[in-house]
Amino acid sequence: MARGRAASPIRPGLFIREQLLEEELNPAEIHSRLRQLVRDVNQQRLRTQRIRPPTWASFYRYFRHLVYFFLVEPTGRTEPVLIAPEALLHISGGNVVVARRAFYRLTSGGRREPPHQAFVNPVGLWKEIGYPPTFVEVPSEEALPTAPLVPPEVPPEEVPVIAPRRRRPATAERLKAEANAFLPEILRHMELISQHQPDRPGLDDLITRMGTHYDQVEEAYSRSRGPRREELLELRDTLERTEAYFTALDDALDAEDWEGALRALAQVSNCCRWPQ
Repeated sequence: MARGRAASPIRPGLFIREQLLEEELNPAEIHSRLRQLVRDVNQQRLRTQRIRPPTWASFYRYFRHLVYFFLVEPTGRTEPVLIAPEALLHISGGNVVVARRAFYRLTSGGRREPPHQAFVNPVGLWKEIGYPPTFVEVPSEEALPTAPLVPPEVPPEEVPVIAPRRRRPATAERLKAEANAFLPEILRHMELISQHQPDRPGLDDLITRMGTHYDQVEEAYSRSRGPRREELLELRDTLERTEAYFTALDDALDAEDWEGALRALAQVSNCCRWPQ
């Protein structure tokens, strides 16, 4: 039985390609559109058949594979990230600089038909052949689907009438405690980065778990009402900033900019500090 993204009707790589065929975009905007598509698909599915939307961490790692396969490239255009003033990220030449998002486009290889196999399974292809030094055409036995992705229709008779079950949302106190629990791991990775350690086991897993935690906060906020909603809004907006910080962390580690990586992780740790 197929598992994970292989069992999903939505292929993130093909969705990314579809979006970039139309316009230049930053990864955060594509991620937001993909999550909306998953919500639309889930509305047509039974509860037990719903698929989980990708976290920002998993989506960004997926996106980076496409860059390394020379299918997607930066345009050189950037825009400031819309975050609160206290979340300004970089200090350069004594000046505070706002974090910026980069825009990307398809390369000539990314626009070729049929779509490159990396758009369907970049991780599997990387494990099989590694990243190429330049764009390499990978032969395919059959053309990959290029039609626009639309939510599948479910016949009415397949959707049973089930009384909605009230589920108690997670409390803001518990979600804040869970955010605080990430601090020891973040500090451990900051210590490894300060030592310029090339291997940081567990960092990707930490980013993924923090993305899952943010999804839980977002769900709790959407279900909340009254004063509790305001408290969850503060938590959600604070954790949302980690998206920009993890992007900066990835870029800094790729460039072996250890100071930049430490600043990014320090900002992440500040987002996880909540009084108990």
